[in-house]
Amino acid sequence: MNYTIKKSLLANLLFCSAIFLRINSEITANLAYLTLLITCFFGPRQIIISLILIWVFSSLNSQIAPTASYATIIRFVLFSIVFFLIYPFGQTRLWLNNKKLYINFFLFFFLIVIHSFLISEIPDVSIFKALNWFLYFFILTICWSTISEDEYLKLLKDILIILLLIVTLSLFFLKTDIGFVKNTDSFQGILNHPQLFGLVMGLTAIVILNLQELNFFSSKLSFFFLIITIYFLILSESRTAIFGFFGACIVFLFIKKNFNHKYKKYININLFKICFVILIFLISLFLIYKLNKFFYIEFIDNIFTKSGRLINDTFLDTYLQTRGELIFTSYDNIYQKFWSGIGFGLASNPEQMMIIREEYFGIPFNAPVEKGNFLIAVLEELGFFGLIFFIIFLLKCLNSALASGSNFISIFFIVLFFNLGESSFFSTAGTGGLLNIFFTMSIAYKNFNNGVNNK
Repeated sequence: MNYTIKKSLLANLLFCSAIFLRINSEITANLAYLTLLITCFFGPRQIIISLILIWVFSSLNSQIAPTASYATIIRFVLFSIVFFLIYPFGQTRLWLNNKKLYINFFLFFFLIVIHSFLISEIPDVSIFKALNWFLYFFILTICWSTISEDEYLKLLKDILIILLLIVTLSLFFLKTDIGFVKNTDSFQGILNHPQLFGLVMGLTAIVILNLQELNFFSSKLSFFFLIITIYFLILSESRTAIFGFFGACIVFLFIKKNFNHKYKKYININLFKICFVILIFLISLFLIYKLNKFFYIEFIDNIFTKSGRLINDTFLDTYLQTRGELIFTSYDNIYQKFWSGIGFGLASNPEQMMIIREEYFGIPFNAPVEKGNFLIAVLEELGFFGLIFFIIFLLKCLNSALASGSNFISIFFIVLFFNLGESSFFSTAGTGGLLNIFFTMSIAYKNFNNGVNNK
């Protein structure tokens, strides 16, 4: 008698094995990433799930899971291998459907590489970071483009389940010290930082809103998780996440009604209308802040002042108290090197960067930086012309999102809103690792729209 094992069942077994290895011990933690590499041979759906789990593995609360010492370099190796794996999944028609997006993506990447060689103060760090982002972004875009409609719907449900599992498991740490390791006032759940947890909760909430029409779960269950997720969002005290979610909700309410379900594309939407919606978001935020000065609602005041830890003088002062040092340091570099920039992916003080290099070849596989607004960060790193190229790239991404058939324009914008407070657009770990998955999901043309995107 012949026994066969379904590919999906085998992939699920490998995913479960990887999760067990990750939380079991420090010795097996690195093996978890290698296990995920095997699942990448199963197709684009499994690749995306693997990348999500890689993000989860690298973002777990240190009190819950041990450290994976080689996670960063294993992740880069995995990206490199998967980059060559995805070519069999590609079709010429799909490349043509996404040609404008790919052309601008490649041009922007080449600009970064040339800039890194000629101008960057630490060229190898800039080139490695650019290559890492290029591989990650390209892999995700190809996978979202080539997945079938049936697999796409299954994947959306898988992603929602993973996000809701983070919410559910975090409930168990609500009344424990483990959930407040970084800050006794800010909840971080099963993740390693309240700021990250807040961003994930904001993203989860907007994903629930976008997927409700697919009826993966009952409306009552979806509403229950939405309430819990928003509650966790507030507990995290992440103003970037709270304001970003608020802005994404406005976009969701104003633009979603313009989506044509028959042709799976947005209609009657142009750049002017989008700018108008964003302006409404900014005005609403400012009015809420000003009105609270007169009526004083403690709940709202706690959001702006992080439960009284910040002095709430003006709206700008409140923002600068948490992001001011990062912005002013960047401003000094912008003033001195407005046209050229200091180099892609470099800290505002490059000489003080903590760079961890690979032992044998000296590859700078880890060089973390922290910056606030991503547009200011790009201007500082790539100079004026680099910022112009980046804005053009974002506009092409927006154009692709409007016609991609995904109906997830609010997810596109929540990623950008988050990056206004914490620059992570070019990161493949931490916040950026997750946000790029959803960003590419919103912009990539799909292969099941019966040719309507074939323009």
